[in-house]
Amino acid sequence: MGLVYIVALHQLESKKIYSNLAALSTKENPLDFEFLRPQQLADRLEEGIDLIVYSNPHVLNLEMKQAVSSWRKKGALAPILLLSRVNSQQDIDEMETLSNFVLLEKPYVDKDLVGIACKLLLTAQVAQRKFRRFPTNQKVQITSYSNAELKAQTKVHNISLGGVCVEGD
Repeated sequence: MGLVYIVALHQLESKKIYSNLAALSTKENPLDFEFLRPQQLADRLEEGIDLIVYSNPHVLNLEMKQAVSSWRKKGALAPILLLSRVNSQQDIDEMETLSNFVLLEKPYVDKDLVGIACKLLLTAQVAQRKFRRFPTNQKVQITSYSNAELKAQTKVHNISLGGVCVEGD
């Protein structure tokens, strides 16, 4: 049986996270969920934790990086999925040095939370997303640079500083 800590300041947020992750518990791979407040986590770090989902009640800052580093020193080897608001790309870059750690920017899409948690539970290896994706559903026309006659109608599903997700053949 796997153990998942859900750490949040408010019970309502814990319940929301749990409602998304509960489906990851199956007969073949049962999960036990424990709910903690942020101040309780440091005292509850032990072996056997498979995932820590930590909802940061504040904006991401250097104190959060120091907290994660101190948890690691106390023996928390489990993957950590941090849910947090972010002010700048620099704040995200600061967190990259942490091992077995993924940041999901608030507000997040529920399917992203589930997908990342599932990957962390299975492999503990997830690449950190560099730029936040903003969902959209816009029709666009794409035209080739080299041949203006090559055109296609398609849809854009999301957009970020790193690019766009375009549907098409």
